[in-house]
Amino acid sequence: LTRRAPNRRWTEFIRVGLKANRRRREQPSMERPGSGSRISGASAWLYVIPAILGLIVAFGEALHGPFIFDDFHLPFHNPQAGQMPAWFWIGGVRPLLMVTYWVNFALSGTDPYSYHIVNLVLHFAASALFFLILRRLGTLVPAIPNWSAWFGAGLFMLHPLQTDSVDYVAGRSEILCTVFVFLAWLLFL
Repeated sequence: LTRRAPNRRWTEFIRVGLKANRRRREQPSMERPGSGSRISGASAWLYVIPAILGLIVAFGEALHGPFIFDDFHLPFHNPQAGQMPAWFWIGGVRPLLMVTYWVNFALSGTDPYSYHIVNLVLHFAASALFFLILRRLGTLVPAIPNWSAWFGAGLFMLHPLQTDSVDYVAGRSEILCTVFVFLAWLLFL
């Protein structure tokens, strides 16, 4: 085998990319120049409150819905669930998911309202994490406009496909998984 010389285009591409990364690290802010200011704690509420109101409008009817489908096969529907030890709840598969059901059951028994509220809070957390991911991608790729983070997170939060995570209590496994995937992705970025 003979050793080939590196392709000049690729070496130039890597050199330019490294130079751009060095310049970006030398900038005092994580944001692009001219991309606007960071969101302060007080002004963040101007975005959080409409998002919460949008969630309530979109999913408000589901909060008062009954248990459906696979919800009846979850541990809190066992007649002896209140007397069962912790291993009944946490043992087996998906222990973190079962802890959330255990806390729900300890707080409100089998009232579906609190289960839907927890699902809604987890869905809001996933949407907020998705916003942070998109905002971080916007700082890394100059071609992505700033408003796209708001649009993408809003679309994720209010899309009809997401109703499964709020009005179907057994759908909590999906949204809890999404929260941790988005956390990992955000930490990676």
